[in-house]
Amino acid sequence: MRRRSEAIQEEINAKIRATFDETSRQAVAQFEQQIKDMVQPQVTSAEEAVHRLAGGRSLLDAALTLQQDRIRNSADEAFAESLARFRENLGTVEQILQESSQTITGATWRNWKGKPAI
Repeated sequence: MRRRSEAIQEEINAKIRATFDETSRQAVAQFEQQIKDMVQPQVTSAEEAVHRLAGGRSLLDAALTLQQDRIRNSADEAFAESLARFRENLGTVEQILQESSQTITGATWRNWKGKPAI
């Protein structure tokens, strides 16, 4: 009878352990699912934010490139205009120098012609 009682007790303990193990597995699975349900929307929002940031970065890069091109074009145009004005002024200076040179040369030639030879 004692052996029978011990055997029944061991059988009951085994069933209790099996039930406890199964209940523990179910509780862990349920807890894991609850955590996933709570965290997944946050993960999804974070992923969407990262994608939006990446898109925003692309737009920013494109805008920056466009602005740099505009600045470069404006600088090129301004330089071209300055160079054209410089060339105009240089032409005017050359003309003034040419006229002054001719006037001085003419005056010197007339003075030289008018002086008696030594």
